[in-house]
Amino acid sequence: MLKIICTLVMCLLGFTFANPAIAGKSLAEAYAVSPDSIEVDPAYVEAVVRDYFKDIPVMIEIARCESGFRQYEDNGLMVENPSPDSSASGVYGILYIKHFKLWSTSPETNITTLKGNLAYARKMYMESGTAPWAESESCWSHSQKPILVADATN
Repeated sequence: MLKIICTLVMCLLGFTFANPAIAGKSLAEAYAVSPDSIEVDPAYVEAVVRDYFKDIPVMIEIARCESGFRQYEDNGLMVENPSPDSSASGVYGILYIKHFKLWSTSPETNITTLKGNLAYARKMYMESGTAPWAESESCWSHSQKPILVADATN
């Protein structure tokens, strides 16, 4: 019974996460943090990324290219792709809508947080190598060779 109730609550929360406009807010506004948060500082975010992906250096370069090591703007709003046709967000420019059903099922991979964005990026890398970031490859591949899925899992 508890599992059913928790599932129902997650579905309701998931619906809200998927549709921040319900609350009259943009995606960036819906997941904003205080401008005073340490996670607004790109130097802090870079240090976290470098430590988290010390075993996968190409992911450090991808974060540099995708967001300049930013999860949040100086005003605390979540970093979003400026294109109105893209839902890419956070340090790794993860497509919010495309991946919603997968990342939203676990607080550990909630891409709207710094910790979750990194965790979900690692999950994507382990499943697909660098393919999810192919559009920015010209930026990060200068010092790294693209990683194939088979390489990522070995």
